[in-house]
Amino acid sequence: MEAGKVFKGKVSKVSKIGCFVHIFNVQNRLPAIVHASQVREEPTDDITKIVKEGLFVWVKVLEVLPDRVRLSMK
Repeated sequence: MEAGKVFKGKVSKVSKIGCFVHIFNVQNRLPAIVHASQVREEPTDDITKIVKEGLFVWVKVLEVLPDRVRLSMK
């Protein structure tokens, strides 16, 4: 997994600060996180109105860190 790659995933958990996405066909099992500011272009006060657990999404890898992966849905 490297920055810039796009993957299909499934939202596994949603919170006020962002959501966790399980990325398919990737052996790296680090937590993959989409920060609330990376959910869509327009700012939102409550991402739970946009993203739900179980939703299939396309995500772009922003950064791979030792303990997590930062993603964007933009």
